[in-house]
Amino acid sequence: MISTMKQVWPIFLLGLMLTAPAGAGETVRVTRQDCSRLIHHVPSSDVAYKPGVDVKGRKVAPADLAGSGNEIKLLPEVLQFNININPVDYQARNALAKQKADTQKAIVDNQTAKTAAETQVTTLTAQQATLVTQSGTLAAEKVTLDNALAPLQAQVTAGTLKATNPAYAAALAAVAAKQAEIDTNTASQASVAASIATQQAIVTAAPTTESNLKYTQTSIEAQQSALSAKGLDNTSMSVAAIKYDIAKNKFFINDQPLGSAEMDALAEACAKAGVK
Repeated sequence: MISTMKQVWPIFLLGLMLTAPAGAGETVRVTRQDCSRLIHHVPSSDVAYKPGVDVKGRKVAPADLAGSGNEIKLLPEVLQFNININPVDYQARNALAKQKADTQKAIVDNQTAKTAAETQVTTLTAQQATLVTQSGTLAAEKVTLDNALAPLQAQVTAGTLKATNPAYAAALAAVAAKQAEIDTNTASQASVAASIATQQAIVTAAPTTESNLKYTQTSIEAQQSALSAKGLDNTSMSVAAIKYDIAKNKFFINDQPLGSAEMDALAEACAKAGVK
């Protein structure tokens, strides 16, 4: 049972330290840098202090002789701290804190989407105006080409001009090309109009979406206040005592040593948290 607990504690505690939301008496934060130091740091032999030896490896007399009263201990032999949580409605508090954070993010995302959609509507509207102007120009150009083609077409129809006549063929091709431009312009206008409608729908829906999200946020805050009203916000329970024996270079959780397997598990958990 102890072996199982030794394997579970490091993962549980690391998850607790890295993921616990902000809250009175509930949060223990260990940065990625702290995690890296705990797991990976191995002092280089050329920088580690060696008593009685100078930087070139020659023996020297210590600065503070035994019994002189000048010995200074910079660190205790064992570093220790406790991990405490508020056990009252712990899961409910965490769930509400996450819901509130998600709702606040959704409010920001909604406003960002609204602003982006408004910018798109402005840009697309300008594009549509350009296309409409081009449409008028293309229509006028086609009228001119149609007028040039009409007498030639009448002669071909009457049989006084062959359909292979270069002038007729050129006039006919010009009209067809201009019609293709008009068709492309019409399709572009339809596409831009659809895009405008999509972006405008986002802009239109944004206020209602924000109102609903703020209502949700208010509801969550009310639930959090209800928990706090119990008067137990400062209730604290120690879930683990962490010790680091400097001399032995070993970690202990509730006086149970972490062996290499547990340290590997802790290192793996740190890696998943983004520590390389």
